[in-house]
Amino acid sequence: MPDKTKTAWESVGLDFSSVLDSAAAGLVLRMLAQRDPDTYAHSERVSRLVQRIGEELHLSPDDLETLRIGALLHDIGKISVNLGILNKPSKLESYEFDLVKNHTVLGYEFLQNVPGLERFALIARSHHERFDGKGYPDGLTGENIPFLARIVAIADCLDVMLNGRVYQKRRTARDIILEVSKNISTHFDPQVVNALMNVWQSGALPLEEAESELTE
Repeated sequence: MPDKTKTAWESVGLDFSSVLDSAAAGLVLRMLAQRDPDTYAHSERVSRLVQRIGEELHLSPDDLETLRIGALLHDIGKISVNLGILNKPSKLESYEFDLVKNHTVLGYEFLQNVPGLERFALIARSHHERFDGKGYPDGLTGENIPFLARIVAIADCLDVMLNGRVYQKRRTARDIILEVSKNISTHFDPQVVNALMNVWQSGALPLEEAESELTE
């Protein structure tokens, strides 16, 4: 079978061989930071969020490490998406949205082909799956979605609501909690939502800080 991933990444000017060493994760993340600082910053924040949620879920040290690094790499497929589309302030056309959604598959295929990063590939592929099966790219439901990807999914959405995007305003803490609660068992895994709420109630999430910045 031809290596479609290598072709896709070479088409956007990446030297595939440059990441084939023991420092693969660091090199890949530097590529992301240089090309798309906003996505890199988002990935760093998501990584911090999943660390707290994972600790609340009592994940093993190995799973916590996979979760933390997988969150850093979850959007790596966006390197292959045109920045004009990623940063478009208005609603995307359907074909543009399809291109953005494909970052999950490209990220998965890329990580599968980088020795040492294979274990993070399913997080990249499945972090936009929904618990009710209405997500992408595979329409997985419930426990068929890799558990670590379910954690990244909620942290990903939480960070977007906390910090906003060019196409979405920041939300208040109250709105964020209501949105998450409304989507239990539809978008989000109930077990992961429960862990998130416990972390929030402990004061370990920056929700109040975000709200105070909005009202200043």
